[in-house]
Amino acid sequence: MSAQPVLAGQSTSPGRKRRKQNSDGLPAALPWIGPVLLLIFAIVIFPAGFMIYNSTREISQSGIDQAPQGSPISLMCSLIQTCRACC
Repeated sequence: MSAQPVLAGQSTSPGRKRRKQNSDGLPAALPWIGPVLLLIFAIVIFPAGFMIYNSTREISQSGIDQAPQGSPISLMCSLIQTCRACC
């Protein structure tokens, strides 16, 4: 008598049953997906976007937002400060 090969996905023990597939799909997952996406946005995406926004601003030492970095106003201010240092 020869041993029969075990196919992939077959259980080797006779007492073990396969797990039933859940057919609900997306509606059953929504109570989990919503809060997870909210946390990802609140903890990761919003602060990263805010840091990118602040990196494009010119902020004084006292924390006052003066103008976007690279704007004509900030360029004029930097020229004035350069002229004051030279003269």
